[in-house]
Amino acid sequence: MQMNKSALIKKILLSASVFIVILFELLKYLYSVRLISVASFAEVVLAVISVFCLFSAKRSFKTAAALLLAFALITFIPNMIIGFNKTEAQSSPQYVIHAGGRERADKTYLNCGEPLEKYLAEGQKLVEIDFMLTSDGYVVCTHWFEHTPYSKKNRPTLAEFMSYEIGGSYKAMSFEGLAEILQKYPQARIVFDSKEDDIIKILSVMCSVAENKGLDIYSRFVIQIYSADDYYNVKARFPKFAEYWFTNYKASYPFAKMLRLFDDKEDITTYVICKESWCCYALCMLKTDKNIAVHTENLSVNSKFYCERGVTYVYADY
Repeated sequence: MQMNKSALIKKILLSASVFIVILFELLKYLYSVRLISVASFAEVVLAVISVFCLFSAKRSFKTAAALLLAFALITFIPNMIIGFNKTEAQSSPQYVIHAGGRERADKTYLNCGEPLEKYLAEGQKLVEIDFMLTSDGYVVCTHWFEHTPYSKKNRPTLAEFMSYEIGGSYKAMSFEGLAEILQKYPQARIVFDSKEDDIIKILSVMCSVAENKGLDIYSRFVIQIYSADDYYNVKARFPKFAEYWFTNYKASYPFAKMLRLFDDKEDITTYVICKESWCCYALCMLKTDKNIAVHTENLSVNSKFYCERGVTYVYADY
């Protein structure tokens, strides 16, 4: 009876420890990377209980304990390396204002002139803006025509798009309008993003407009690419663009493949990783001299955590 009771307690302790480790590993990815310390502590507890259970009389119980001990160590070791791998490069993030910023938590992807000018006047230097083509061939600043009744398959004309108040209070912005704002803020740079299937077409229109407006688009715009094909196609058609950032959330390349494809490309200066994947890539990032950017993180304490561990840029709705 005493043996059964002891075995039951061990099973409960093991099961509870495994549940807690899995819970905090998931929360680390999905909620806050700073929970890495809590996950590490839970893994230590699981390892200790597993070692204790290795001395059980039952062979099956010993096997389970050994497997769980291995699981605890496999998850604990990278967490500890990441947690203590602080750098002295920078202690505060360089923000990239994501999709032109936001009005409230539920009003993101604004891509409008008023908030853009506010951020630039505050001294922000990097803003990501989304671009789409209207049905009559003009470039406008929008992600998927959010905040309007239109969509990628049901595109508005330029006049129809410009007639809408984005987020209920902001005037929609065309690329011509953006070019005029950039003339007033020579320190500002735009990170280009587009969900168009043919980014060559939209960049062609933008380059033509920029030339007419006297805007040096080639030095003021960072081209965000999503694949090796994007890079080679854009570079072949527009050799004057000075800088590219590779964003991995579409292709989901393993880090070794990213290094093989891009690490020798001097004009690809930055790898952009979604925050949910950062922990998976963090150890591999030690192998590259490229800048690392994380998106999208709106908690300043999390942004600081990333930057203390070698991240250069943090995308934020701000």
